[in-house]
Amino acid sequence: MHARGREVLVAGALGLSIGVATAVAVWLSQRPMLPPASREPGLAYGIASHATPGTKAVVSTGKDLSPADSAEVAELERHLRATPTDTSAVGRLAQLLESSHQPEQAARYYRRLLTIDRGSRRAWFGLARVYAALENWEAAEDAIATFLEAVPEDPEAMYHLGVIHANHGDYSSARSLWRKVQQQTGDPLLAKWAAESLERIRGSSS
Repeated sequence: MHARGREVLVAGALGLSIGVATAVAVWLSQRPMLPPASREPGLAYGIASHATPGTKAVVSTGKDLSPADSAEVAELERHLRATPTDTSAVGRLAQLLESSHQPEQAARYYRRLLTIDRGSRRAWFGLARVYAALENWEAAEDAIATFLEAVPEDPEAMYHLGVIHANHGDYSSARSLWRKVQQQTGDPLLAKWAAESLERIRGSSS
């Protein structure tokens, strides 16, 4: 359970953006929130002034598509009417909608991508992100867990699952997963995220 009034910042990285891992700052309080990841590699969304160390926080205050994004969405939709199984176009459309804070619509296209490519890492991680943005932690966990069934012991997926458990207040499971990540990953950045997340929940009880 969350200690009353206690706030814990956990560095998260739910999902991939065009195949590149994107850091996500997760502000844990009595109402855990995980904003959607930026579609631009190297940027992160944060809450207030809090962001993953070493990254720039980008906090969107609106939910509307920019004119350029609106035009791209319209073009992608036209393209998909003619070529409905173009995985690159489906993924890009999902990503645009997610980054524009339209998680329900983004989820629709991530699910569509999975009907074309059931093993799509991009789609499973995207679904986890948008469900987390909706605070539907059970669905976010299901998405990552399903991916892990196909790719057992995937360090990045285990890290993300730890973020989800932490948002549930299950710090014990989060610690276990992040320690496993530290032991198994060959990615220094992912190992750093795991270490920082462990440090930030030190002393928290489940």
